Parts: sequence; C-alpha cells; structure tokens
Amino acid sequence: MIPLTDNTLTTHEKTFSGKFATDVNTIFYDEDPSSSMLIYKEWNLEKVIKDANKLYRRKLIDASERDLIISECTKWSKVSKDRPEYLKLTPEIVRLRELSEKIDSRLKDENVILNHNLNYLFNSRVVSKETFMVTRKFPKGKRVIILSATPDIVTVTKIAELSGKTVKVFKQSKQIKRSGKIEQYLVNSSKSKIEDNSSIIKDMNKAGTVITYKSMVGTYNTDEKVPYGGNISGYNSLKGKDLCVAYTLQAKPEYYRMKYSLLYETQPPYNKTAWKKVTWGKSKFMFYTSTNAELRDIIFQHIDSEMIQAIERARTLTENCTVTVFSNFVCSIVDPVNVKRIN
Repeated sequence: MIPLTDNTLTTHEKTFSGKFATDVNTIFYDEDPSSSMLIYKEWNLEKVIKDANKLYRRKLIDASERDLIISECTKWSKVSKDRPEYLKLTPEIVRLRELSEKIDSRLKDENVILNHNLNYLFNSRVVSKETFMVTRKFPKGKRVIILSATPDIVTVTKIAELSGKTVKVFKQSKQIKRSGKIEQYLVNSSKSKIEDNSSIIKDMNKAGTVITYKSMVGTYNTDEKVPYGGNISGYNSLKGKDLCVAYTLQAKPEYYRMKYSLLYETQPPYNKTAWKKVTWGKSKFMFYTSTNAELRDIIFQHIDSEMIQAIERARTLTENCTVTVFSNFVCSIVDPVNVKRIN
C-alpha cells in the first residue's frame, strides 16, 4: 500500500523540472506523458549564429567557440539541397548544438537530454534548418504510475530505460461498457478534402461543436474558442455533449523518423508510402501510409492518441452522448459496426 501523503497527481510539465518537490515519492500521471517527453525541435542555423553572439556577450562561451559556431553554421547553410537526408554528427557538431542550446533555459535541467547519441540529424526541406528531438527523462528517485487507457507502451518503456527505470504493465481485465456512442464516416480527412466536404459534414453533423483543423474552426463553429487539432487538452466543458471530430492530424515526417531512431536505436528506413489495407484496433481499412511496419505503428499510435483525446472530450465512457467522426483513419476505440462509408 502506497502512503497517500507521499504521492501527487500533477501536470506533466511540472514533474520534468529538477526542482520538483523532493518530499514526493510517487507520481501519478492521469494520462500517458510520453508526448510531453519527446519534443520535436528545429535547429535554425541563422538563429544559432545570433545565439552564439549572445552567449559570447554573456561570457558563457569564449571567442573560439563563438567562431566555431558561426563558421559551421555558415558552411552548413551553403550546402546544396541534394545532400543526404541524414547528416552524421561529429563531436564538434554535437558540441556546437549543445552550446547553442545554452540560451534555452528549458534545456538547462539535468532531467533533459539531447538525443545526440542518435548520431545524425534530419534535414528539413529548408536548407537553413535542421530538426532533432529532445527527450525528457522521468524524474529521478520517484516511483511513477501512469493511469491511461491508451498508453504508448513502447515509448514509455524506452524513456524509462533512459531514466534508469523498469516498467511493469497492468491491464484492466473487465471490459467497461461505453455509455455514449461513437459513429464514424470514412472520408478523406486531409485539410483540403475536409474543406471540400464541408457542406456534407455540416448536413450530416447534428452536434454543436466540431473539432477540426485550426484554420477551419470558424467554418463549422460559431464559437471559435473550441479545441482544434493539436490543442485538445483541458476542454472539460464538452463533457456529455454531442460532438463532431473532422480531421486526421499527422506530425511532420521528421518526427516519426526521429521517434523510430529513439525506439530502435538505428537509422530509420526510407519512408516509402503506399495505399495499404491495414489493421488497427478492431478495424481493417485502406490508408495511405508507410510500407514499413514499425514506422507505421509509430504513425498510427500518434494519430490514434490525438483522435482519442478529441473524441473523449465528450466523455463517452460515462456520458450518454454521441460523437460523430469524419476521418479515413479508424480510431482504436471505434466499434467497426459503427463505421460507414460516405457514397
């Protein structure tokens, strides 16, 4: 039995600070914290040059280190666009990037590590930018308990290993009957297609609030202070209300590849894509996605987590309400018998 006086249930961001309460022995997360622990960042070479001068003025680096940063960034920014997709990181480049990050107070904490052990960066389409991922470790000396219906177990386990922790997974044996209903219509849910199908969605949707892409909130909602793709958490006012979800939010391709490199500790495969009949949850459906099974699982986990968060703003497990979904991706909590096609 864990003594309750030594435990806490708190926000994710707070627990990743090295100054988090020392008298707390056990931390309860009320949902999967992995999205707060894998942070996608862009390394803007022009900004790094400016930061180098700031660091030098603040006497955080000497003149030789500043000159190294400026010369390397200038050299990289002139490289043509046909360079390899993955750039090998030399010790000098690792040091360069760590120096440039000194200006960012969020990365001063000992609980934050840069994934320079991955040995390469990912090129974005813009020559002046490189992308990389920052991993936050679980707090030191704390027992961690995650209460989540849809945890990303593979990612949590890997971050636990980096944090020097082991993971035990306990699954609820009893199936909970859903009080509400989730109906889904299979429709191309890219941003352009959702816009093209707006009249159909408006006609078929009976809900008051539509969760969709940020740029289209006003198309479906009179109140623009509603959740949208990428900004889902914290909208408890939608509990028990009929709701519509019309989008399929994907991350940038670099995010998926970097997550792959973290989980499998190897350079990700070339991301070849094709239409495939896939299985996710209880459903089988056609989806244009990666042909690599491991990379596809990472992509689907990301989409599924976002969709569950959107759908469950209405709390369908405990509330008698209906959520209507317009998407070409079938979420894992949707019963296949409730999935229909729009002719």
